[in-house]
Amino acid sequence: MFAKLNEILQNIPKLINFYSKEALGSRFGTDSTNSLGTRFGMGLAVPETLPRSAQKLIGKKGKLNPIKLPLNVPLSFSDIYEEPLHQSKLQKWIRHSMGWLCFGLKRRRDWKASYANTYISGEGNIITLGGRTEPLKNGFVPNESKETKTETRGASFSYMNTTLLNVIKVTLGFLPAFLTFMLTQNWWVLAWFGALIWFSITGIRNIIQAIISGGGFQKGARIDWRQLINWSRISDSLMYTGLSVVLLEGFTRNVVLGHILGITVDKAPLLVFSIIALANGLYISSHNIFRGFPKTAVVGNLFRSILAIPVAMVYNVILAMILPVITGMPAAAILVPAAAIVSKFASDTVAGVIESFADRRNNYRLRTSDFSMAVSSLFSCFTHLELSFPEKDILQLMKKPSEFVRMLSAKAPSLEIECFIISLDLMYMWYYQPCARQAFLTQLKRMTPEERLIYVRFQRLLSEYKEVSRLFLSGMLGNNFSHALAFYLDNYKDYLRSIDEIRLTLDSKEISTSESSTQQLLSEKSKAFLAEVKVTFNRALFFIKDCRIKANYLIQKVSNKEPYRTNLETENGEITEIKDKDSASR
Repeated sequence: MFAKLNEILQNIPKLINFYSKEALGSRFGTDSTNSLGTRFGMGLAVPETLPRSAQKLIGKKGKLNPIKLPLNVPLSFSDIYEEPLHQSKLQKWIRHSMGWLCFGLKRRRDWKASYANTYISGEGNIITLGGRTEPLKNGFVPNESKETKTETRGASFSYMNTTLLNVIKVTLGFLPAFLTFMLTQNWWVLAWFGALIWFSITGIRNIIQAIISGGGFQKGARIDWRQLINWSRISDSLMYTGLSVVLLEGFTRNVVLGHILGITVDKAPLLVFSIIALANGLYISSHNIFRGFPKTAVVGNLFRSILAIPVAMVYNVILAMILPVITGMPAAAILVPAAAIVSKFASDTVAGVIESFADRRNNYRLRTSDFSMAVSSLFSCFTHLELSFPEKDILQLMKKPSEFVRMLSAKAPSLEIECFIISLDLMYMWYYQPCARQAFLTQLKRMTPEERLIYVRFQRLLSEYKEVSRLFLSGMLGNNFSHALAFYLDNYKDYLRSIDEIRLTLDSKEISTSESSTQQLLSEKSKAFLAEVKVTFNRALFFIKDCRIKANYLIQKVSNKEPYRTNLETENGEITEIKDKDSASR
């Protein structure tokens, strides 16, 4: 032992040299995974840096019960705002014209820890992310604890039948809306059908919004418009819009505007619609915060209520001209009690336009991501094919799908299955995913002609329907393959024809663009060459004429005659001869 210590002492300079660049210091951490019932794992964190959803779980019983370490690390943060890839002109106009510089931008908060100023304190700000692992159970022994029973009763509502849950939500919204109209309206149409009209506005708006955001009625698409509709989302919207009737119709229009302020829509329409829109915007923003929506959605819904005011004014004028013709009643007798409905109609119109484009852009972003991942897998598979068959030209072999598939089936069956699965995934997205065709077309435009050729020839493997059917029957997608096989056999020809047409169109556009640029370049070069030839010709002509004049001068001098004094001037490459007036008269 002493010999070992003496050896270390003698080699202290070498030992210090090991740590000349990286100083020694204390470190603390956790296991990457929890050890069974002994230590906390999964790392450490400061609660402020976690997402809000995770912060809410801290301290909740049965959710996340971390240990707080007696260690305090000072933190600082900086907010970075980035422009999204796809943004509307309205967002740009709002930022530049109205001074709302952060509107529509993505915020990213970067945290920085000052480890040099770490200190030990009783109230630390570092917690463990993971808990202790409980021993695994086989599930055959029942747990009769009260806590488990309580959790089971609380969780049973989440697993209720979706259709029944949607009916309950719509009923909870419809009942207060119906009762409010019955108590506030004198005209029987609005009293009995006011709630139905209110719900129809919201429901139809959500349906149209879902269809537009899903790409509309696309020619050749196999997705049905009913598959684009999220009925649970519509049920939530109907429930909250039913509760808003109590606020907008019962309290704002009837109590505040009618009884307290004595203002009606026939006397001050702008003021009435502004107050109702403000109340509606505050209500929507509050329940969006309650439901955990992002801050941009909360601000956007508040902003949409402002835009709904002029739309409500326009609707009010149009209805004032139409309703007397239809009902035979004065316009004020209908529009005064229906002011909240008109404001609601205007608000949903603005919301439908804004949210349709927002959802469509989100679908487009998702399809672009899906297509990028699928194409990345396609090119990765193509690389594996080239590495597996280095002596063969894979792209040239793909020109004849039957021979290529036969070779893969014999020598690399796993690569054959991978090729077909990637192609079938792309085909499924083309027909059944919202906004897939627009995203595909945009991404194909960004590809080079060589990449498009690889993509198209890869997809042409689907023309081997016998081999694809054999793989389906052999269990490539499991036992329940009948619908998938029928979809493939019905649509693969149309799909391949569409892909070929898109490639030919894009390639022809690129060729025409390159040809036009080449012709433009040649025309510019020819013009420059002609200009240069013209200048050279004028210079030569000037030189010849100068030689002739000098020769005449010498001849006249020899013959003792006074020569003409001639001046030569050039203007834009042309020669002008100017004679002296005296010599000319002589």
